[in-house]
Amino acid sequence: MISVGRKLDDENGGGDLTGQVTQRGVDYLSNMLSGIIQKNTGLVDVVRMKTYLTGEEKGAQVTLGKYVTRNVFVSYSQGLSANLSTEFTAEYLFGARSAIVAKKDDKGKFNLGLRMKFKY
Repeated sequence: MISVGRKLDDENGGGDLTGQVTQRGVDYLSNMLSGIIQKNTGLVDVVRMKTYLTGEEKGAQVTLGKYVTRNVFVSYSQGLSANLSTEFTAEYLFGARSAIVAKKDDKGKFNLGLRMKFKY
């Protein structure tokens, strides 16, 4: 707990302290790199990097997103390993906590959904 600032848990790293330390380091570096990309390019509004160090999906995934208009957000995610997929998402935001979400995955399937967040 002292070395990583968190308890050893089974969720992240399977109870492996080395895996958790590595994950925290990768998370820190990806957040720092994301900020630099957003600040210097101005082309994207969101840069997200996610790493998968355990399980079947070992690798990384990069997501770039842009608000096309005030209420329309589009994003593209690319997996950087054979197991991770490519995904395109478009969201129409209506209201403070609601959106219609359309997704296209790497298999060409389209999904349409409604996302709502409730405060309780």
